[in-house]
Amino acid sequence: MLATLTSWIVISYVLFSFGDFSVFIYNRVCKTEEKYNFLDTFLIGLCAVTFLLSFSSLWFPSNQYILFTYILFCTAYWFIRRGKLFQLVIHYKKHLNSSLGIVMVLIIFSVLFLTSFLSNSFDSEFYHYQNIRWNEEYSAVPGLANLEDRFGFNSNYLLISAVFSLRFMFGDAIFGVQSLIFTLMLIWAFIDLYKSNFNVLNIIPILFFIAILSASDSILDNTSTDAIPLLCTFYYITKTALKSDWLLKQPFLAFILPIALVTYKLSCIIFCLICIYILFYQLKQRQYRLIAFMLVFSGLVILFWFARNVIISGYLIYPLSEIDLFAVDWKVPEAVATLQRAYIHDYAKFTFTRSFAYELIMDDLHGEKIRALNKILQIFFYSCAVLFPFAVLYNIFRKRKTPINQYVIYGIFYIGILFNFIFAPDPRFMIGSVMGISFLLICMIYSFIFKEEHHYPKAGKVLSFILAIVILVVAGKNKQMTIIYIYDHYKHRLTEALYKPLPHPWNLESDKEFDIFYLNETPVYLTKEKNGRTYDMLPSTNPTGLPFILFDGNKVQHIETIEMRGHGLQEGFRTKKEYVDTLNMNTDKYMKEYRSIFDKRYYGK
Repeated sequence: MLATLTSWIVISYVLFSFGDFSVFIYNRVCKTEEKYNFLDTFLIGLCAVTFLLSFSSLWFPSNQYILFTYILFCTAYWFIRRGKLFQLVIHYKKHLNSSLGIVMVLIIFSVLFLTSFLSNSFDSEFYHYQNIRWNEEYSAVPGLANLEDRFGFNSNYLLISAVFSLRFMFGDAIFGVQSLIFTLMLIWAFIDLYKSNFNVLNIIPILFFIAILSASDSILDNTSTDAIPLLCTFYYITKTALKSDWLLKQPFLAFILPIALVTYKLSCIIFCLICIYILFYQLKQRQYRLIAFMLVFSGLVILFWFARNVIISGYLIYPLSEIDLFAVDWKVPEAVATLQRAYIHDYAKFTFTRSFAYELIMDDLHGEKIRALNKILQIFFYSCAVLFPFAVLYNIFRKRKTPINQYVIYGIFYIGILFNFIFAPDPRFMIGSVMGISFLLICMIYSFIFKEEHHYPKAGKVLSFILAIVILVVAGKNKQMTIIYIYDHYKHRLTEALYKPLPHPWNLESDKEFDIFYLNETPVYLTKEKNGRTYDMLPSTNPTGLPFILFDGNKVQHIETIEMRGHGLQEGFRTKKEYVDTLNMNTDKYMKEYRSIFDKRYYGK
């Protein structure tokens, strides 16, 4: 808990400071007076630091030295603007009452407890941990995706996790970014409830966040490239449903956040359509300075992400091999990109089909209570997404007044859901949008039934305490079996959770054994773990892969097909020319073999 809390404090200080600095510069340049709450300023800081890290990582590792530089800059900034800092402290202290303070403490403790015991995560142990270490110890490595093609995905989550890992303090990396964002959003929902004088509608977002905690706790306590896009898209829609005019009154955040999220998860690309709507409105208002600033800021975020993509994989966006603009010697073979993209789609389709298979739904509903609840919630959210168009048509038919911003948000996110459904229908990629649309539907139904807001200040204050306790119970319930197992088998290690997160029991028991393979006299460690997990060993990879071993979804390319580009790891990797030709010429054959293996493994065909 101590390690996670320390990381939260550091992350909050840096991201809020950079957010406030960005808003300050934006207001000066654009001659506006936009104001943002703590969470919104924090998210602007997230976008700013994402850009800075993408830029600096082209030449420098994203480690404690970059972090110290950021902290030094933030301290200098607040020293210069100490008057603003004092105003902020007075403002937050003035609006923090004792009951809200107790609720906030319960929320913080709940999430800290949840993150004290890591969940099992295949992607984390397969390539996230190692990728974060690459970012900590090296600048962008040419052709790194040849060593493990999943490194080519280049999510900025793994980059920002590196600079905030605090490995130099605690020995192990601390992954606190997504759990902190979840905590801040949950606190925002409670603050909004208090500000609304306990309006019934403002209770609903809290229930949705509890649903995320219940059904998706593993994305909060370990590395997950899905967490930040999920949370931010849901927050974006919820904020629009409650205060639809914010899109046009606070265009800076509304514009840059979708752009930044694309660099965390490519599935957010359709979300960026909202930027066209914002630009169109600002053009009508003749806000040319504002438009120029937003375009330059967001353009830099994307530009340096593109640059990292090209350095790591050779492609502008991996695994989209069709966008092939650069003739670099470290480019990942086209066959590898093609097979990886096919696997992403096929596995996403299998996951979606499995989630809604009748026998599995029945199995979940008759299983543990928490499994049954999570399945009911999942069915509810997707049912809302299906029903929402009919609610919109009814709303239009009855000529009810609904802010145009809500229609725009609905249309864009619905297109996004359809886009993901066609190209990669994994629920992880669209659950934030689905939950957001569910909340929009509830808001619309509420407006059908009630003509005015309903406030219950006395009952609401009691309910806020009850909800905070529910959050604590849900967090405890999610970790109950993990704690019991650790107590039974590793009782002596249980108190370590007070200091830093404990690995999942499977990792406590795993033998992290490796063979050594030499590339140009440089040792590369080949994992012996049966599923190919490399954990945080660097450099390491899976010993399987084409053309010697058929692709089954784990690793596409064999270690013997690549070579070092120089004498050190920083100089990168490339595929040997003869294997580039072999792999690319046999793509159709490899694809046919892969399909056969996939269908047999997942569908029993």
